[in-house]
Amino acid sequence: MRTISKGAEPSSLTAWKRKKSHGRYNQLTEGVRRDIRDHALKEQYYLCAYCCQRIQDIEACHNEHIEAQNLNPGRTLDFTNIVASCNTSNQCGAAHKSQALPLI
Repeated sequence: MRTISKGAEPSSLTAWKRKKSHGRYNQLTEGVRRDIRDHALKEQYYLCAYCCQRIQDIEACHNEHIEAQNLNPGRTLDFTNIVASCNTSNQCGAAHKSQALPLI
């Protein structure tokens, strides 16, 4: 696993949070979610945050919360808690569900 240096959050996420100060991740528009994924992919050099498998394009991955949303609802919109994860079955993001991960 590689270290991920998180940068500034996408401006679309910042603007959305200003409008909806008590919003949650599940309320985001698909456009903002896509911007988050795009930023995460670039930070991660198009590698999955968990297995380091090459992610070919933005459709081949999803936004993954390191600290699961139901375990820490206060971090659902925290960009430092979101990475891009591959969509490989029974692996990576989909496999960990709500388990705490020792990555932070």
